[in-house]
Amino acid sequence: MLTIEGREKITTEQILTNLFKLGFDRIDPVLYTYVLASLKPINFELSKVDTISNEFKEYVVMDGPIYVLKKDMNHDLLYRANNNENLYNYLEDLDYAKIIYKKLEIYGLDDFDVDPNRFCEKEINIIKECNERINAFNKMDKKYREIEEMKLHTDYINWLIDFTKKQNSERFYDINCVYYSDISEEDKENVKKLCNFIRAIGDYANDTGLPVDYESIKVKYKDIFLEVGEFHGQGTLDYAKILHGEDSDEVIDYEKLVNYYSRIASNICPPPTFKECSKKLKNIPNKEDI
Repeated sequence: MLTIEGREKITTEQILTNLFKLGFDRIDPVLYTYVLASLKPINFELSKVDTISNEFKEYVVMDGPIYVLKKDMNHDLLYRANNNENLYNYLEDLDYAKIIYKKLEIYGLDDFDVDPNRFCEKEINIIKECNERINAFNKMDKKYREIEEMKLHTDYINWLIDFTKKQNSERFYDINCVYYSDISEEDKENVKKLCNFIRAIGDYANDTGLPVDYESIKVKYKDIFLEVGEFHGQGTLDYAKILHGEDSDEVIDYEKLVNYYSRIASNICPPPTFKECSKKLKNIPNKEDI
């Protein structure tokens, strides 16, 4: 951020020109107002003598209340005009996602219903990028939350190893245990989670480029080797069995899986949601307060 002694006087033309330089080819009153409101009064002051120059009119045309960059304008003229490094750097650092989400709220639209007559291409691309980040976060967050909810860090796999060892031939199928075995309700609930356990391991393998066959996945936890998978017959059965001495490149190290998801969960920062953007923007000062 800038550290300027006193307040630098700027004009509407300078703000608009520098927004054009940043890639906004259409600037409507809502975008301009919230950009203006985002400028810190300690740094900038809007000049009271605020006229539009003839030079500005050479690369900008008005479409009602919207400033539109001319398609056939001279780009050299634009980039020579209204040079203000402090203002440009400040505008470049603004979080435009918050402003654009505020526009969506004002127009009564959601982020999948963007009107190209109200949003320029750069604004639409920012919305798309936010949606992609949100979807990517939600996808990874869902995987991690499944592990968290199942207590897979240690509790579930320890239970799975102990339970499997108690079964005949150290092997079991989920449906047999749930419907035909005399086991506790807690064990039944954990057996039902075996399918999620298999899917979580398979997803980890896919995410990290490891070979995986959902019919037979070998897992190593400390010095214990498990095989879990899906058996396809008249229906699909999930199974688990204890292995002995199965160390190979195709074995998935369960502790690495846990570290992988834990690292992602601790580092990933979800982008602002629509409501979060709107809530934060309510604290932006009004134009007349600047």
